[in-house]
Amino acid sequence: MPESKSFNFWDDHYARGGTSGDGSVGEHREWKWSVVKQYTVQVDDVVDVACGDLSFWAGRDCMRYTGIDISSTIIERNRKIHPRWQFILANAADPQQAKGRIVFCFDLLFHIMDDNIYTGILQNLTQYSAEWIFIFTWKKNHLTYWKTRVREGYIHLRKLQPLKAARILWGTTTDYRYQTYRDFNQYVPLFESAGFDLHAVHDDSPNPWGARYVFRKRT
Repeated sequence: MPESKSFNFWDDHYARGGTSGDGSVGEHREWKWSVVKQYTVQVDDVVDVACGDLSFWAGRDCMRYTGIDISSTIIERNRKIHPRWQFILANAADPQQAKGRIVFCFDLLFHIMDDNIYTGILQNLTQYSAEWIFIFTWKKNHLTYWKTRVREGYIHLRKLQPLKAARILWGTTTDYRYQTYRDFNQYVPLFESAGFDLHAVHDDSPNPWGARYVFRKRT
């Protein structure tokens, strides 16, 4: 997905009253926090990549917080809610002058359509973190589920895009709109070359196709 299209999608989404989704609330949020707390009790210095509407932070504070998001609508809203926190309006693939002991990147990577942008985001995560990186993304290809294939195929048929509909119905790694599956394990060497080891993988998420990847910087 080109950067401008991605920007329009998310900015329009939030401007229309959209939220960051189920992954930031309820049992999904509590599970993600429970994983974080297994490794670091003090969540006091965070760079939050694709911070969204801050639903994930409901009822919580952070001494030093930097949130990065591509939507100007949500960045402006977040600045009003947390004037003490720092927020950066940027594409997650564009390097920023940000540093934190902990880096969060939740529910973003499967929305990245372009491989180069995807790799750029991962490289940035390693540059921002002084110790921990917590990533939540797909462990399985959600687009192989027949209900998903039928739903997405129908969407493209309505748009008079039969070739895309056929590809989705037969099985694909992208919905050609805003979701793409990649085997995250293939990108672990990128973190290792930047000085981070894969510390743990938590695949007991309430989301049946998602997992939490925990990286720690070598000392």
